[in-house]
Amino acid sequence: MLLPHPTLWQIGFFKLTSHGLFFALGAEAAGIMLTLQAQKRGLEAAKVWPLLVRVFAAGLIGARVLFMILYPQAAGGWSQLFDIWHGGLVS
Repeated sequence: MLLPHPTLWQIGFFKLTSHGLFFALGAEAAGIMLTLQAQKRGLEAAKVWPLLVRVFAAGLIGARVLFMILYPQAAGGWSQLFDIWHGGLVS
C-alpha cells in the first residue's frame, strides 16, 4: 500500500510535500558541497550552479521519458511528457 506524502503547504494547485521539500534540501546541500569542493580545488565555482540546473533538467526529462517508454499505458501519451505531477519520476 502506497502512503501519500504529507502536504506541508498548499496554495491553489501547488502543493509542497515533505518528499519535495527534502528533495530540494538535498539538492541544495549537494550544490553547496560541490561549490565548496570546486573552490578548494581551484576550479571556477561560479560554473557549478548552471551545470547543476542543466543536469537536474536532463535527469527530470530523462526519468519522465523512460517512464513513458516503460509504462505507456500509465503515461497517457507523449502530450503529457511534462505532466510530472502525475508521477513517473522514480525510474
